[in-house]
Amino acid sequence: MLFVLSGRWSPTRIFDLGPPTPALRPGTWAAVALLLIMLVPVAGRRGSNANQLVVSAVTTLSLAFLGYMIMTTAWTPDASYAASKAYELATLWIAVLGLYLGLSTLNPTTLNGAIWQWILIITGILATIALFSTFGAYQRVAVLGGGPNVFGRNMGLLAIACLSRVLRSSRPLAWSAALAIACLLVVLSGSRGAMIAASLGLVAALLWARARPARLVVLFALGLPFAMLLISYSSIGSQAVEIFNFRVGHLLVEQGYTAGREDTLRRAFELGIRHPVFGVGLAGFADAGGVKYPHNVFLEAFCEGGSVGLLLLSALVISAAWIVLRGGRRWDPATVGAAVLLLIASQFSGDLYDTRGLFIFLILAAATRDPIPRRRASTARRLHSGGKARERLQTHARASGAPRLTATPAHV
Repeated sequence: MLFVLSGRWSPTRIFDLGPPTPALRPGTWAAVALLLIMLVPVAGRRGSNANQLVVSAVTTLSLAFLGYMIMTTAWTPDASYAASKAYELATLWIAVLGLYLGLSTLNPTTLNGAIWQWILIITGILATIALFSTFGAYQRVAVLGGGPNVFGRNMGLLAIACLSRVLRSSRPLAWSAALAIACLLVVLSGSRGAMIAASLGLVAALLWARARPARLVVLFALGLPFAMLLISYSSIGSQAVEIFNFRVGHLLVEQGYTAGREDTLRRAFELGIRHPVFGVGLAGFADAGGVKYPHNVFLEAFCEGGSVGLLLLSALVISAAWIVLRGGRRWDPATVGAAVLLLIASQFSGDLYDTRGLFIFLILAAATRDPIPRRRASTARRLHSGGKARERLQTHARASGAPRLTATPAHV
């Protein structure tokens, strides 16, 4: 998770030591660690994943798309910038393959649980730093030299992790308060894309959770009043209201300000039309339009990778969505919510490397799906408990000298 959450961040951003180098990025360290794990012989490994075929399909599509985008460096007009982007996509390619090998060796549910534990720890530390930092009026919140869009995205993941604990933990009150704080921090980031993505991610996680009505009552009865108290009587609450009114109410609704996204998206589409099959090449949009990337992952795949890149990315997302819908609600709710959050966020800001979490969570979702439907599992538990009851009756009958019980449908 250090690779997903840290991205391009390095300690040089904190101490203002100049442009960051890849060697100082924690994400690079994580990729190197995964590479070392991959070099360990895997001949004797046996997959423990009941959804191995599904995981293999999603992983293959991910690796094919990333590999093709790296290959487009061969015809890009800006070779120097394309080389740095190719390096980033190569680390993501390694991370995807490393995750697949890990899921083939470890218990997927255990691995997924450990990943969410680290998400909770790392994003919780970032949230604590933000809460104890000082920001001016209308200033978008970000910590450790990172950007507010990434901070908002990370706080959205924290909110989903807290929601999962609310629905499952024996202490829902504390986690409801943490969920309210995480949602306020998403607003404090000022990222409108993060606000939309976090909202839809939370809705998806809530729908897939199939929580008991009592848990939902606890969530709304405790979380909403606490959020209202924060908004009314705390500094972060009042600042969140100010930022929301300014960024959404004033800039977006009243002035229609979109940070030039319409022009950027239009130029990306036109560039893709001029290079319809294989695209202009990796990082080619920066050379053609001045802006580094289109801030939309599908348009970036289209203009830089052409129809081939767009079809590969679309096939990955559509196949993952089909797997989720076909599997019903037998997925880990937090993982589904995170995949939805990152997919929506990638339509508003960031480039292919900033979408790295989407590839990771699509694979995790396919791996952590419960292979036994809930109704069948419930029936199996009833039959198992009935069989144990029958054995206890037979033991008691033998001890008392009564005739041996015979197996009848009534006993089962």
